[in-house]
Amino acid sequence: MKKILKVIVFLLILFLLLMIASYIVSPKNNGNLSPDKHIDNASGPLAEKENSIDALVIGDSESFAAISPLEIYKNYGYTMYVSGTSGQYLYDSYNYFLKTLTKQKLKVLILETDAIYRKIPISYNFRFWMGEFIPVFHYHNRWKQMTMQDFKMEMAYNYTDTFKGYDFSLNINPATNHNYMEYTEETEKIDKINKYYLDLIKKKCDENDISFILVSTPSTVNWNYRRHNGIKHYSRQNKIKYLDLNIDNKAMIDWSKDTRDMGDHLNYYGAYKVSNYLGNYLNKLDILEDHRGNDYYSSWDNALKPYQDEVKKANIN
Repeated sequence: MKKILKVIVFLLILFLLLMIASYIVSPKNNGNLSPDKHIDNASGPLAEKENSIDALVIGDSESFAAISPLEIYKNYGYTMYVSGTSGQYLYDSYNYFLKTLTKQKLKVLILETDAIYRKIPISYNFRFWMGEFIPVFHYHNRWKQMTMQDFKMEMAYNYTDTFKGYDFSLNINPATNHNYMEYTEETEKIDKINKYYLDLIKKKCDENDISFILVSTPSTVNWNYRRHNGIKHYSRQNKIKYLDLNIDNKAMIDWSKDTRDMGDHLNYYGAYKVSNYLGNYLNKLDILEDHRGNDYYSSWDNALKPYQDEVKKANIN
């Protein structure tokens, strides 16, 4: 019995020490979460004013390369933020969605569908949960950057991306595979674990009266008709809106100049087209309000000037 008690006491002390270490090494502001700027950017909704974001975009790098919230705000006044990260798994997508709901009352959630076909390794779930509950496992290398403030401060969300999560690029590297959407009746099935998280996202949207929209942005590298059929089947089965911009080239993408890396991701020229198409689509749904000129949403108005300074370099229109 004494041995069991000793083991229990040892484990409790170990757990307490790990929690103290976790508190100390954890970043103290969301602008310093990772060397990857997109991870910092993705937490931006928590630094925006409460209930100032109407639409959230989640997904992998296809999302932050193809959808520009400020392009949509400029034309329609809808406040949108992209919490996209490179190689984002649906588990991450769901987690970003849940965290955003603690600060924002969303009306629309857009999931870029490429992440749906990224299989989640079993080991990733374990590592993620360990990092969430005992952060020292996630931030153990951060000791080199620590200051005395790390021993005193609470976590603060005070960083938000100026371009609201969009990754601006004028790089042009043409795609060569223009026939990537050859018709087929074959379907690429959605992995069971990914379907589980999709169902969780759908359920949370229903519970919060959020319009859930699946969007496949143009990509010659990551998309095909088999995947289109898989998402189309799931969306119909679950009564979810689905917009595939690869079908019939709805956004009028010119693969000779609208991609930054041979069709994998769009550049600004492509994102301009996708964002305008998506803004018009949302406008027809008539569920979002025009916030332009409203002082409460000044974060978007203030961001327009630096954004338009970058846009001028593109020489569009």
